[in-house]
Amino acid sequence: MTARSHDPARLQAWPARSTHGTGPLAGLRVLDLTAYAVGPWAACNLAQLGADVIHVDPPYGDPIRAVLPRKHGEPTTYLSCTLGKRSIVLNLKDPGDHEIAVELAKNADVLLENSRAGTLDRLGLGYADLKDDNPGLVYCSSSSFGDTGPLAAMGSTDPQGQAFSGFASLNGSNGGEPEVLRYVALVDLATSMQLLNAVLLGLVARRRTGRGTHLRTSQLEAALSLQITRFAEYFSTGVAAQPTGSGTYAVVPSRAYKCADNAWVSITAPTDASWEALCRTLGSPETAALLVYSSNQARLEHREEIDKAVESTIATRPAAWWTQLLPRQGVACTRLRTLDEKPEHHDHIRSNGFIQRVPHPLGGDLAVAGPVWRFERTPVALGDPELPGNHTRELLNQMGIER
Repeated sequence: MTARSHDPARLQAWPARSTHGTGPLAGLRVLDLTAYAVGPWAACNLAQLGADVIHVDPPYGDPIRAVLPRKHGEPTTYLSCTLGKRSIVLNLKDPGDHEIAVELAKNADVLLENSRAGTLDRLGLGYADLKDDNPGLVYCSSSSFGDTGPLAAMGSTDPQGQAFSGFASLNGSNGGEPEVLRYVALVDLATSMQLLNAVLLGLVARRRTGRGTHLRTSQLEAALSLQITRFAEYFSTGVAAQPTGSGTYAVVPSRAYKCADNAWVSITAPTDASWEALCRTLGSPETAALLVYSSNQARLEHREEIDKAVESTIATRPAAWWTQLLPRQGVACTRLRTLDEKPEHHDHIRSNGFIQRVPHPLGGDLAVAGPVWRFERTPVALGDPELPGNHTRELLNQMGIER
């Protein structure tokens, strides 16, 4: 649907909200012009922190709505990024709808966008288009490859971000096919956190100077920043680390081992003291003989021998045995858990509210991650997921627009 042209003088500054957040950002007005995962999840976190977030959905739908799975026909990935937001459907290429978006931007504290570099400028919604009418606006952009350079106009999804940045180069087994981390979107969500950081830093700067600003970040920068230790290691040695399966190239032993009950445990002994404790606790003649490798460098040079000895001993007992025994001796050991074990029912996860249930807009509920912050005086809370355009009529009515 398209909004008819209207008198901007009739527009209210910002559509009032019937309920208000309680977090530290309560009262903050955020215009969310993002799509996919990077921007929407950053804006979702702002909503959890109490901000009033208005998300603009395009008439054709956010492309992430094509990502499975679905519940009641609605994509769960999309819904989990809409918690606590208000959604309005606008066609930014339509003059009337474009004017609505501009008016919202003029009265927002924060604007988020993660389009390809230059897209919002071409739509007349770039920072240069808005800063004179809203000098306090904190305008935060997140592109795929940055705003300059030969790749600036390209888009990217999480697998391509992992691949191009080298992030995925250690995944997989030695000599095996290349792999990327699947169904996690780690690079995308790390970029979301950098975008969230940009918002908070922009707000701090505005409080100090009284002026807004344009902050930029990108998926490539976020993916590279996650590898700061890898770059330091490579440029100091000139040797690129190779895939080692579940192990790590820097510490031995540190990998997953199969137990007698076919469950797997992750064991890491990064220090000489934890290595000695591991050998003593395993108690087999094979592992006792390994104590001669008293430094991590020596253990790296004898990785295959060590892994074979530890592997054969771990295979003699069930996972519950090792996860109880080894941590008591100062050795990091955890069973590899799977989602079909219902992690939300684990005593520790349940007692801390790390996973919570929110009402699905079409019935039943939806499991989502709980807030990752704990504030003493300004508690954060999850909002409900919203369908695209669920608040369009309400918002337009408050702005004095008939559609």
